Amino acid sequence: MDKQMFALRSPQIDANHLDEDFNSYNWEIFSSLFRNSYSHLIHTFKHEFQLFLRLLTSYNTLLSSRYSATIGQQLLQLKYSPSIQTRSQKFFFLSSTVFSYLYEKFLVDYRRLLPFQFIYKLLVFVNFLLFLHRGTYINLFERLSCLKTIHNHPPSLRILDYSYMKRELIWHTLNETLGTIIPFITSLKARTLMRKYFSGT
Repeated sequence: MDKQMFALRSPQIDANHLDEDFNSYNWEIFSSLFRNSYSHLIHTFKHEFQLFLRLLTSYNTLLSSRYSATIGQQLLQLKYSPSIQTRSQKFFFLSSTVFSYLYEKFLVDYRRLLPFQFIYKLLVFVNFLLFLHRGTYINLFERLSCLKTIHNHPPSLRILDYSYMKRELIWHTLNETLGTIIPFITSLKARTLMRKYFSGT
């Protein structure tokens, strides 16, 4: 398998969900530190703090020359190809992160901007349909940056062993057969016929 082929769809989706879960967990821990003392600041500057945490996480993972992968990608042994090293790729990444911040803080709460919300959600939906069809570029950032999500190592073929399944099928077949035959054996007529047969009369 070519190492430059896109990763499978399910690992890409799982990695994306793991990144979202990590960001949520990271925010919960950070906000709990100031819940008793500076809760008003956490509430007022929630989106700014979340942006700071995302940039800090990305600086030490995705933008780092050592890893060049998100948390979810590292857990599932995925990476970007090529890694985010050029200025244009870093610009697209920072733009997507800042846009997410602006969208969550401003676009969601203002009714006048509903058309922009519709356009953005439509683009995300179309991109996801293309991802399901082709298995490429799970989000708009990857598509704009032309970043491939690939496996660190080509996935190996799994050898399936059906011996356990065969034993289960034989056992269930035997149970069903005995469950069908035993009621006839225990009936009075069957016992009478068996007695006549064995007695020779």
